[in-house]
Amino acid sequence: GNHDRWLLDDRVREIEDAHHRSDLSETSEAFLTSLGKTESLTTCAGELLLCHGVDHNDLRKVWPGTERMPIERSHELDSIILRNQHRYVINGHLHYRVVVDFDTLTLINAGTLCGRHRPGVSIIDFAQQTVTAYQLDDAHRDAPCVAECAIAPDESRRIWGDTQEFDGQWTPLTLY
Repeated sequence: GNHDRWLLDDRVREIEDAHHRSDLSETSEAFLTSLGKTESLTTCAGELLLCHGVDHNDLRKVWPGTERMPIERSHELDSIILRNQHRYVINGHLHYRVVVDFDTLTLINAGTLCGRHRPGVSIIDFAQQTVTAYQLDDAHRDAPCVAECAIAPDESRRIWGDTQEFDGQWTPLTLY
């Protein structure tokens, strides 16, 4: 994502707890350098695109809008939806664990592993069609389950055609 890119370019290092490229071992540097911007995976439930932001844009956010946060549309995600090659997009730049439903695609934001944004992980079981979220405690020693939901939407979830339809009228399916 953007922090890996900034680390390798030795940019934006004034961020709290930011590492410098010189802090990395050769193995860590080689690993980070080898990472692609996206990864496509085949699951038992369909094709998945793993990316940090949206597709190759590691700074792009997607958000249908709420009272607290404005709408974030994405032509990149709309193109992915239009191509109909992926059933799932897993991203994280928003740092907020949430599921956003589209007609032909489900976007799952993985959240963050550290920081002030309720760090945690989500485990997706494609065979059972569920996502289970765990929140890390401050010491990262405990991670209780905080949410579990079906991946497939029910009648209570808003389903969008693409991000141009975002109007802020929805109830976020958060993984907290």
